[in-house]
Amino acid sequence: MSRGTWILLGSGLVTSLLATLLDALLARAADLSLYDSLAFGVVPLGAALLGVAGGTGLYVSARLARLKPTRLVLVGLLGVSALAFLGRSLWEYWLVPTAGGHAAFEVVSFADYLRRSVLSMTVWSGSGPATGTLEGYGAVLVGAQIVAFACGSAFVYALLAMRPYCTTCRRFLGPPRHRQRYVTTGDPRLAELQRFIDSGNWQKALDVLEDLGQLTEPRPTDDWVQVYVTEHFCPECGGRQIAVHQAEYASDVWTAEPETERSAFVVSPRGRGA
Repeated sequence: MSRGTWILLGSGLVTSLLATLLDALLARAADLSLYDSLAFGVVPLGAALLGVAGGTGLYVSARLARLKPTRLVLVGLLGVSALAFLGRSLWEYWLVPTAGGHAAFEVVSFADYLRRSVLSMTVWSGSGPATGTLEGYGAVLVGAQIVAFACGSAFVYALLAMRPYCTTCRRFLGPPRHRQRYVTTGDPRLAELQRFIDSGNWQKALDVLEDLGQLTEPRPTDDWVQVYVTEHFCPECGGRQIAVHQAEYASDVWTAEPETERSAFVVSPRGRGA
């Protein structure tokens, strides 16, 4: 794995352990654990919410480094979740008192505590008495909690994955720059613009766009085309992503919806022509 992947996973692990530490402190102070909260007595919703909180480290480090997480990060979140479960168990081992009033580390080893806590797990739906101990099925519930925690962190990963990024260096792109022009359908420069777009000569296309048409909508009696360009620049390698949308409007259908729309995308370094 790359250095960036390790940094992102490490940041996610740190905040995941901090989230489980806060949960253990809550369990000690109020006898309430979010990690153990189950929706409908079955769904580990509390673990999923803690997973979202644990994923904040991944989000912040990715944004600061402008680094898009790879799929290896998504796979690694399951390992982070398993370590977070062990960390939570360790916090409880040190902090939460047992029935005798002593901390568990004063009575049993951590391995024995972990085994007993899994075998003695119960489920309470919020009404009525709790179930008996799950014994061997406690391991199934622990597995579901680990997966739910990972799913919560994966939600943060999905938020990052939706951001535009450079396909060359996988860095997040800078803020977008927008340009738009309106031109009647008979303008010969419109065909010239389309020719440059089709041939991939983006710099020429942008030069034509600067001199093309007008900045405001034309009269409703004209057939016209709206050309809308969005550019994102990569501050790392100098590449850029360009999206060109052409929306054709007919004068006899004066609506806000275009009749046709075309778009194209490119990533190219600055200085070599767009």
